[in-house]
Amino acid sequence: MSMTPSCEEPPFLSGLSASEVGYYFVIFYTVLGGPLRLTVGNIGVGFLMLFLLTLWFVQNAASCGLVLKQAGLALGCGITYLLIQLLVHDESSTQLYVRGFGIWLPALVVVQWLSNQPGFLRRFAFFTVAMGFAMIPFMKISVSAGLYQRIGLESGVGFANPNDLGYWYGFCALYLILAGFSTSVAGSRILYWAFGLVCLYLVTLTLSRSPLIAIAIAIMVASRRLLREGFLLLFLLGGLVYAAIQLGVFDAALKSYGLRAGEETGRTTVWPILIDAFLNSPMVGLGASHAGMFVPDGRFFTPHNGFLLIAVSSGVVPLMFFIAHCIKAAKAAFLSTARNMPDSIYYLPLLTYVLLVVNTSNGTFMAPWAMVSIALPLCVQTCQQHD
Repeated sequence: MSMTPSCEEPPFLSGLSASEVGYYFVIFYTVLGGPLRLTVGNIGVGFLMLFLLTLWFVQNAASCGLVLKQAGLALGCGITYLLIQLLVHDESSTQLYVRGFGIWLPALVVVQWLSNQPGFLRRFAFFTVAMGFAMIPFMKISVSAGLYQRIGLESGVGFANPNDLGYWYGFCALYLILAGFSTSVAGSRILYWAFGLVCLYLVTLTLSRSPLIAIAIAIMVASRRLLREGFLLLFLLGGLVYAAIQLGVFDAALKSYGLRAGEETGRTTVWPILIDAFLNSPMVGLGASHAGMFVPDGRFFTPHNGFLLIAVSSGVVPLMFFIAHCIKAAKAAFLSTARNMPDSIYYLPLLTYVLLVVNTSNGTFMAPWAMVSIALPLCVQTCQQHD
């Protein structure tokens, strides 16, 4: 199969491969394999991802160089991170922030290759939305010390943490909102926005603040193009959201957000401590097991910041690789937007969303939707070279 990304709008199933179907199965297995009792012995996500990587390499060995070039900086981050953890800090391969990077590495290659395939973004987004709705039966309500309720998932379901769940639905809501602007079919636009509002409502049920702020900023980033191409559409979308608020759809969530508004997340307290710890050991960090710190009042907090997690755990080398990877993706996203390339309406807003939530969470950049959002703009240069 050709590695040249299509610069034209392809049919929905054009480019669908066995590797892509396999990738969707791995995501499904990760999220719902446990509660549906589909897990097989000790076969975990890492094993499945390595198998998928092997399948890709056997079928597409000639494309290996291009994919490694596109994802090389992220791979450099993951490899140096793991080497420092295992060889310098003697961390266990089963430690949460070590195992996660071990799974991230093969996933990076698979996702980068799939991102070059025609129509991948639409297929992936629809699958992600479908998975979001498949999670609904496994939702549970928890009551915090602040006496507000928030939605998470049952134990054993992937992305069960309310914040992780909110980030997932936030991606779905943002994509569907943008898809409503990109389509020229009125019926499809209404359908996209209806499902987008449902996903936005599900975000509010998690009481996660970061995805709501990130969605708002991402839409602002897209607004220059949206205002130029469809002011009336933007006005219509605003009207739909306003109507939903007036009908009381978000009343319960707004009340709970009000109760949570003054809650201390610990970030402003623990970040200065972690930055100081990083500066005391900038070359190799402190190790993944010491990525979190106790704050003066005795509570323990992890970084809740992907950049800071990498820095404190493994030092400046993997951090620089990761920052360079994000900058490279941002440059490609700006290029695609400036040249009005196919699907460019999505690249910069989705990347903005990812980079914002990465700054408020630990391993969100390893989530499938985050990897895809970063990988897609990196295919722009390939498309340019084959115009």
